[in-house]
This record gives sequence, C-alpha cells and structure tokens, in this order.
Amino acid sequence: MSDEAGRVFLGSDLTSRLEAIAERTGISAEDLAARAVKMYVDQIEEIQAGIDRGLADVKAGRTVTMDEARETIRKLRSDHIKGGGNH
Repeated sequence: MSDEAGRVFLGSDLTSRLEAIAERTGISAEDLAARAVKMYVDQIEEIQAGIDRGLADVKAGRTVTMDEARETIRKLRSDHIKGGGNH
C-alpha cells in the first residue's frame, strides 16, 4: 500500500481534538488515529462475523420461537435467583 492510500481526511475540528489528545498523552496523532481506526475495523469485523453466524444458524434451521426464548430466559433468571445471583 502506498503512503497516499493510507491517508484519511479528518477535518479541522477532529484534527484539533486528536492533536490535543496527542499532546496530553505523549502519543503521536498518527499513532492515535491508527489505533482508533484499527479498533473500529476490529469492531465492525466482529459485528459482521456475528451477523454471518446468525444468518448461518437461520439457514441451518437453528432457531427458536419467541415463546421458547422467553421460557429459556425465565428459567435462567429463576436459576440465577435460586443460586444466590453469583453467576
């Protein structure tokens, strides 16, 4: 990837905020921005993986009705209360 491909326009307000954080933390604005983008991309990938797993479950017929889900939650709550809530 060329250096140009790694550039992102942040706008003056966001750039100012990022530079202020960089000054307070001693971490370069470039490193802070790279960390933030990585965290965001990781989060989006995790969300997409969850969606993909859910769609695969639906396609494979691994679903429950709303009543079954409510009953499972009711039982889990009851077990949690009986167990002293330490779970």
